[in-house]
Amino acid sequence: MTPPRPEFAFLAARWRKLDDTSRHREIRKAVACVALAATLMTLANQVSALETPDPRQLIDSPRSFLERTIQVRNVACVDRPRDGFLCIGTFGGKALRIESSALGAQTTGAIAGRLIGPCKGLENLEKPACRFDVEVTPRSVQSEQVMLEFEGIRATRIYSGAIEMREARRSPRSQ
Repeated sequence: MTPPRPEFAFLAARWRKLDDTSRHREIRKAVACVALAATLMTLANQVSALETPDPRQLIDSPRSFLERTIQVRNVACVDRPRDGFLCIGTFGGKALRIESSALGAQTTGAIAGRLIGPCKGLENLEKPACRFDVEVTPRSVQSEQVMLEFEGIRATRIYSGAIEMREARRSPRSQ
């Protein structure tokens, strides 16, 4: 057996002093540390994969965001009892409409409670308590011209299978 390099001699001496049980414990700790590091790296990659595009860019070219997880900040959302969840925001004179049939698994119970309480029904879209940051993966999109109080406004409709909702943080780009 070749002698350990001088910088690692203290580790080799410590390792020889350990009994078999202690060695196994040390190995398990090392494996757990490596597994934790790998998990943290995976989570960091998932978080970095979340995009927060400028809402105007999302409205103007919605197809470029198909099948990509995106976040839209500070939009009004309600539960429509028979039609699922609806979120609406206006950005630069254009409307963004996000529709989903289900809440995401990471949406908190407090937010779900607000959706079946004070944020239930279209009439509650204007309530400040019904503003959220949402995370969706658009499955299909549609742009259309909508008449609103005798003026046409461009509206982009995004459909997603599930929608994650979080407490709204004010976006510098909104409104």
